[in-house]
Amino acid sequence: RAAQPRFEVRSRLAHILRARTADGRAISTDESYYLASEVPGLTPEIVKKSVYEYLEGVLGIKIATARRIITIEAATEADERNIDLDGFNAVGVMRSHTFDADGIMIEYTESRQRPGFFSYNGTAVRPVH
Repeated sequence: RAAQPRFEVRSRLAHILRARTADGRAISTDESYYLASEVPGLTPEIVKKSVYEYLEGVLGIKIATARRIITIEAATEADERNIDLDGFNAVGVMRSHTFDADGIMIEYTESRQRPGFFSYNGTAVRPVH
């Protein structure tokens, strides 16, 4: 199993579960945990609009980096309930650990997407010497 969140033991967390749709079909879920001490005041209205707009624009948090692990995994019972799998038995999964400029992990998100909508596009940049 891929890496799990690394919040300190007994940290208070804000939990958000979002479902995403396209063409009227449930295509993915995002389950996020935010470090409550660093990200106070999250409301359903903020989540509907943009969590990152709130973090960066209102709270002034500087997002420095995110470590992402991308896998293909067997669909779970929760995936079968929440995502229109159309007979597929696997989903694309992205686990993301997001850190602020001080190196504090402020967010862990697990995104689960149905085949046909799952895509990875990345760019690797290396320093030029």
